[in-house]
Amino acid sequence: MTEIRPSRKKTILYSLMPLLALIMLLEAGGRLLEIFRPPLPVDIGMGFSNKSRLFLLSPVDPRFRATNPDKLTQFVAQRFEVTKPADVFRIFVLGESSIYHLNEDLVAMANKLESGTRNTGKKIQLINAGGLSYASQRILIIARELLEYEPDLAIIYVGNNEFEEVQQLQFYAPETAASQEFLAHFAFYRMFRDLIARDWITKLKREHDERLLSEAATSHWVGVPTFSQSDADNRMAAFRINLTEIVRTFQSRHIPLLIGTVPSNHVNPYIFRKFKPLFEPIRDLLEQGAYEEAKRQARDFLNHFTDRHQSSDVENGIIREVASKNQVPLVDMEKVISDAEPHGIPGETLFVDHCHLNPDGRLLWTGAFGQAIATMPSFKAWQHTRATTQAPAKR
Repeated sequence: MTEIRPSRKKTILYSLMPLLALIMLLEAGGRLLEIFRPPLPVDIGMGFSNKSRLFLLSPVDPRFRATNPDKLTQFVAQRFEVTKPADVFRIFVLGESSIYHLNEDLVAMANKLESGTRNTGKKIQLINAGGLSYASQRILIIARELLEYEPDLAIIYVGNNEFEEVQQLQFYAPETAASQEFLAHFAFYRMFRDLIARDWITKLKREHDERLLSEAATSHWVGVPTFSQSDADNRMAAFRINLTEIVRTFQSRHIPLLIGTVPSNHVNPYIFRKFKPLFEPIRDLLEQGAYEEAKRQARDFLNHFTDRHQSSDVENGIIREVASKNQVPLVDMEKVISDAEPHGIPGETLFVDHCHLNPDGRLLWTGAFGQAIATMPSFKAWQHTRATTQAPAKR
């Protein structure tokens, strides 16, 4: 009797059936689990890809654009009209976490600017485009995107994260982006990806909490590299190039700009544990009341500290240089904050940590930028043009 053997194709198919069944089971289980535990938002490009979009058409109302859901872990949720109303003055504020945390203050600043147009129907639309841990490389990509959204003014406030962004770049693997996008369509992949991500987030949060409870600041990235002076010089050269390109991106479309220097805490800077002893002599000077010498040494320390996660005179010098060369109005927040401190040292009373302003500091920020906006020729011209829509009738 002749033995009938299945064809090679059938043999392969039969061999793959258990694997396909397992994949289908995992996929079904993953989709069921996501009903109760939605997948984490994941920005696959981490903002480093030119395909990265901060704003997308709103799925709820296509007349509006809204913050990309995948970026809501790093950006404040914002929404604005696709077609800008004629009587709206639209301002985008680009920056880092310092802008992200200013959201309520920016709303108050917009309301104050709008107060002079209450009876005309005109509106100030201020959109927060500040990203947590973002710096000039990724902000440049956002700037290019914003050209599509009819900005009347762009505010640039960047300088704290230049070294941190280099570290984040280590986690961005452009060669795997396409495969990540494909696999993200499958629930079983999202399930395992989120399991790893949640474990990573938990570790980072634990490090953050330990850092807050410890006098000795530690790095919030595992295996943080020590940058050489050459690395730092290269990073600052890239900052100059990126910042110049951000400015020229808007200027190419004749969009008015404001740029600000960026103060940071010189009393309690963010210092990794191994470098803490280097700052102790400056703390001693502060305790002794030798404020001028402490101020000088603190500034010099940050200028030469190649592992800094906050702005220094180097970043602010570049900001002033780029503003001057490109004729961009400068809001010198570094000077505003220094002048408001009791002894002229940023960090005495106006910061909550190494780089973020407290409520009093934020009030100074919105006051300085609000005044600068109010005196800009483009804003004055808009403010005094006749409204094309009527204000709502009073009842």
